[in-house]
Amino acid sequence: MSILRQLGLEAEPVSLPQLMQQLGSRFKERSVRRWLSLLIQEGVVYKIGHKRGTRYAAASRLGEDNSEVSSCFSSASLKAIKEVRRPLFERLPIAYVERWLEDYRPNVSYYLDKGLRKRLLESG
Repeated sequence: MSILRQLGLEAEPVSLPQLMQQLGSRFKERSVRRWLSLLIQEGVVYKIGHKRGTRYAAASRLGEDNSEVSSCFSSASLKAIKEVRRPLFERLPIAYVERWLEDYRPNVSYYLDKGLRKRLLESG
């Protein structure tokens, strides 16, 4: 995404007019504002200040590691958490087996096999 790439190149947080100037005329301000809002929600861009004093910066540029997670998780869990925290546009799409869903009958069949259900029940 051009906005994130541009923010990553900036040494300091930039204002919207500065960002628009760097991006060029091929982007509309309304679209850039919407994309910035989405990137802020995903945690990959930080918004600093208010109104005319608002500046934007890529999270990686600020040197913050917001991925710190409690050490009570296993390495497999930490890997899964890291994957889920990645921005949507960086994740690989995952398909599902339609037959698996079509064969499911509520209160009759199960998505998980008996052994896995038992292990999950025991683990709480």
